[in-house]
Amino acid sequence: MELKILNSDLKLQGVLTPTSLVWSRKMYEPGEFKLEIPYSEKNFQLLDSEMLLVHGINIGIPDPGTLKATEKADDSGTVKDTIKLSGVTGLDMLNWRVAIPPSGSAYDTISSSPVETVMKHYVDSHLINPTNTDRALSNLIIGTDKVLGDSINYYMRYEKIGEELSNIAQSYGLRHDIYLDTTNKTLVYDVFEGTDHSAEQSENNRVIFSRKLENILEQGYTKSSKNYANHAIVGGSGTGTSRIIQEVGTETGFNRREVFVSDSSSSLEDLTQTGNEAIEKYKKTESIPAKIFNKKNAEYGVDWDLGDKVTVISEKYGKTLHLRVTEVTENYGSKGLELDVTFGDPIPTILDALKSKFQEYESLKNV
Repeated sequence: MELKILNSDLKLQGVLTPTSLVWSRKMYEPGEFKLEIPYSEKNFQLLDSEMLLVHGINIGIPDPGTLKATEKADDSGTVKDTIKLSGVTGLDMLNWRVAIPPSGSAYDTISSSPVETVMKHYVDSHLINPTNTDRALSNLIIGTDKVLGDSINYYMRYEKIGEELSNIAQSYGLRHDIYLDTTNKTLVYDVFEGTDHSAEQSENNRVIFSRKLENILEQGYTKSSKNYANHAIVGGSGTGTSRIIQEVGTETGFNRREVFVSDSSSSLEDLTQTGNEAIEKYKKTESIPAKIFNKKNAEYGVDWDLGDKVTVISEKYGKTLHLRVTEVTENYGSKGLELDVTFGDPIPTILDALKSKFQEYESLKNV
């Protein structure tokens, strides 16, 4: 396996052949990568500059300060020099910009538009065709709008573009990414709706994973209600007793779990949309982490891919679930390609919980 090194103008600077590579792709947010290569002066100089790594059509951006060169001798006295590097995938470019409102406006607003159109609006306005041309990223374009998703209203004010778009993608079950168009030599931001390959449908080829089919090496089962909420109390415009409050949800009594979210709108339609998005964000999660055999009856990148819906059967736990592929980690080493896959939404991490608490605190400051 090879990695191409490009500069910011997308011109080829060199090619690397890692001894090991771990490349993680995620449906809603930037993934990560780690690689190790033998030391050489050429490799060291190549990696010690501003660059993009290209894995297929996937883009990687090195994290600052993560280049590590190590000189080590084994028991026989043989010296082995290595270089290690880690970073994030190209989608993280969206977090290089914040949503600066247009002149004379408090927010950058887009109304009554499909989810995909909304997401692409913010990329275009702040990374491709911003009013201040110093903010533009050269060679970045937007893929053709397929008008995916429901019609929504959205507005931002100085939030990180990437974080907000990841929230939108997760709320509406869409995958988004920045990838390399090798033919036209451009970076493309696009939004995708995964294909349904589950056993619930008959239009597309079915992809089923189970131990009996011998395409799962290891699997587990996780279910979490961490941060779970099914009733959103949305605070709109105004302060104190004059603040507009809209509640979204129908659960009562023991089954009711409340969360407060803030929204500056005075529109009940907007507040209801915010409440529904919060309920989707704080839903219970059910997932199956698994190590996959990349077999011909379910070949990665051919029969299924990130964002697709498939069927996973766990005979041991008595579960048959029809789930989205939300994470794929590609491990390249001496054994070739090994795949670690997350079917369904991953369990929230401690960092997710801290972010959630901070957002709740920020929301409540204006109550």
